[in-house]
Amino acid sequence: MKVTQRRFIVFIIGFFGIWISSWLVHEGLWQMGLPMPVGTTENLVYWTVAKLLVWVVYPLLYWRAPLREQLKFIGVRRPGPGMVWGVGATAAWLALSAVLMVMSGRYLGSDVNVPIFIYSVLLTPVFEEVMFRGYIQSALRAQNIRFAYVNMAAAGLFVLIHCVGWSFQGTLMNNLVSVVPALFCLSLIFGYIRERSGSLLAPIILHIGNNGFASLLRY
Repeated sequence: MKVTQRRFIVFIIGFFGIWISSWLVHEGLWQMGLPMPVGTTENLVYWTVAKLLVWVVYPLLYWRAPLREQLKFIGVRRPGPGMVWGVGATAAWLALSAVLMVMSGRYLGSDVNVPIFIYSVLLTPVFEEVMFRGYIQSALRAQNIRFAYVNMAAAGLFVLIHCVGWSFQGTLMNNLVSVVPALFCLSLIFGYIRERSGSLLAPIILHIGNNGFASLLRY
């Protein structure tokens, strides 16, 4: 799949523009009397469809290459290496997270909202990894940029796209200190295992494990 610097820049601008537009539409629907508070079925359906369209369908249509070629480009290959790296990295990450959980006095709870759990633990990791460790990281690597710079750029964009949502939710300032550093470092880990495994499955598995653990944490 042919990737040029100009096409990549346009791709990123389009991605952020469409994602911001999805938030504006969400706010517009709210103003029209169709409130969709966090946790409601309406809100989950809206963001599931929005992420599918913006984070998966948009890059598929933008790059205009055959589906098989695009899947290979983003790292959708035989599951073996990706499974090994993904499971191994997830086991190590969950072990570290468990130690930190005990040290902070937190515990795991079993009370979960099933629709929210499916959205945040299963769907969101797939959508986000397809875009960031799939298209964005692969497109940067295709331009012969050193992996260290690619990984930092992809992690920076990953944080920035989350900042868009936080700004609309009014939580940006709080998350800048408490969430951004951890999110950036976690994104670097996602990028590293994507690079080493050569498979998109590895960061997807780790992302699912991380989100699943985080969704069960309680004080």
